[in-house]
Amino acid sequence: MKKKNYTMMMLAIVAITIMPVKNLHAQGELYAGGSGTFDDPYQIATPEQFDNIRDNRSAYFQLVADLDFTGFTTKVDGTSWVPIGVIGEDDWALQTNPLTFTGTLDGNHHTIRNLHIANEDYQNSLLGACAFATVKNLVMEDCSSTAGNSNNAMVASYTADCTFDQVATINCNVDGTVGYYVGGVVARPWRTSFTNIYSNGGFVKADAAVGGLFGYLEAGSSASFCHSSAAVVATRAVGCISGGYWDATLQNCVALGDSVNSAQTSAGRILGEQWGVGYHGNNYALGTMTINDTLVTVTGASTIHGEDIT
Repeated sequence: MKKKNYTMMMLAIVAITIMPVKNLHAQGELYAGGSGTFDDPYQIATPEQFDNIRDNRSAYFQLVADLDFTGFTTKVDGTSWVPIGVIGEDDWALQTNPLTFTGTLDGNHHTIRNLHIANEDYQNSLLGACAFATVKNLVMEDCSSTAGNSNNAMVASYTADCTFDQVATINCNVDGTVGYYVGGVVARPWRTSFTNIYSNGGFVKADAAVGGLFGYLEAGSSASFCHSSAAVVATRAVGCISGGYWDATLQNCVALGDSVNSAQTSAGRILGEQWGVGYHGNNYALGTMTINDTLVTVTGASTIHGEDIT
């Protein structure tokens, strides 16, 4: 009897020991390495491994190589891309939705190239819906988001309580057509901090709330030390940096685009319109930039057009 109990106990110990090893092997198949912690982030070396971020949305990730998405199709449904974080069209509970991206993505100064998004998702971007997330040191080049609806962007659509630093797009195109809240980098950020965000070349176009970097900076958001040279076209609320803001801060930014075009008057070299008690100041724009093919005459570092620079 004692021998039988001893044997059963040993089998139980072996089973418990093997279980986490199997789990580690499963994670190892998803990524190039790492354990998903702050000190040991999951390593991303291929587009397939980046696609697997959706399996651990709250973990830490780091790119260890440039990623070329030419011809890539996501495992979700075989389309070119489905955002990592997804929520319903009217679901604003970003902080509690289990499908929101809440992790950290460190691009490690690597570049994502040739990612083309053309589905009808309401978070039509690389990361989609994000809350409490950190995105840094990431470049997207020769990519596009062209579904033609609202909340389009290149990097993220909705964000809440997030931090973005050293994030850039190069020659990327975002086409919202008749949509609204469309940005070259992030569409609709709320209580999100942006520093050193860049958009070089490409275009952004939609109906309303459209900017070279941000569609619309929502309450509590702040952006500083950013620049954009993207061409921007919209019907209203359009700017080379942001379509506008509501109780947010936009400062120390530079608009380097050739033109901003709007069918209505809410257009500016820096931002299109201001709502609430936010602040914009110490911003600059190329003196040769036109608004609806016309040079701006009323300028200043605290105006929606910024101060002239050469």
